[in-house]
Amino acid sequence: MGRIAEALKRAQEERGRRAQQTTSGTDGAMMVDGTSLPENSEPFSPEDLTDMLRPPSLRDPSRASDLPELSAAALTAERVPRSVVAFHEANSEIAEKYREVRTRLLTSNAEYRPRIFGVSSAWPREGKTVTTANLAFSLSELRHLQVIMVDFDLRNRGLSRTFQVEDQPGVAEILRGEKSLSEVCQSLVRRNLFLVPAGQVNESSMTELMTGGRAVALAKELRERFHYGLLDTPPIDPYADVGLIGALCNSVMLVIRMNSTPEPVLQKCVKTLQVNNITVAGGILVGDLTKSALYEGHGDFAPNF
Repeated sequence: MGRIAEALKRAQEERGRRAQQTTSGTDGAMMVDGTSLPENSEPFSPEDLTDMLRPPSLRDPSRASDLPELSAAALTAERVPRSVVAFHEANSEIAEKYREVRTRLLTSNAEYRPRIFGVSSAWPREGKTVTTANLAFSLSELRHLQVIMVDFDLRNRGLSRTFQVEDQPGVAEILRGEKSLSEVCQSLVRRNLFLVPAGQVNESSMTELMTGGRAVALAKELRERFHYGLLDTPPIDPYADVGLIGALCNSVMLVIRMNSTPEPVLQKCVKTLQVNNITVAGGILVGDLTKSALYEGHGDFAPNF
């Protein structure tokens, strides 16, 4: 898998060269093979822990009344499947691995701004939905952070199926203008963790839904309401959706299944993100990494940046 890391590194180096040719307002955070440092910054040190845990600044509190309160029914712990190890087995080695990824996300946000991350993979069934859920629960352990998962995989609706909300309105209804975020956003177990289902696509195509202007408005509201948003997106190789959804995100994380994801396919996916000017935040390796990294019964969900 060494050449996978090289592919990610080449993509980030190219992204950095393009960034130098554009305005300085672009996102400077990079993650190469799991090592993340903001541009022109000093390496992270233990003394920075207090700053790392500082919540990003959300909308001005004096204008908070501009946003309607979230009104959808809350989801209980019974909806959380056993695959969400960060919730059911919080003291396990696997849960600790997800916390390592969480730490990388926090330390990469040197300016403490709200961040939206896309989570994708080369092919279906690589583990991106389980990774999204576990990362969200890991982030929400920090109770001062407002965290949201959004099911943007409108074809497969992985997050919606995971939490048993396939029949409830969500992203599709927002993008058609039938519902607002406040009407479909549901709290999940914790007061600072939320979920937006995929909703019912009906006859609308993804392109029609994403190009109507409401997608940008949704991303803006997510940044106003939440510190961290995780968007579960369709896999990159079969579909072209990532180019549209990735534009709403600060960066995209690639879930790579060990001994499964073909290297040429992964390189093609990195190139797809690159040509669409989408930053690759890093790669999360899942699967049978090493025996010491596995937790009994959850070998498929061992993340490693």
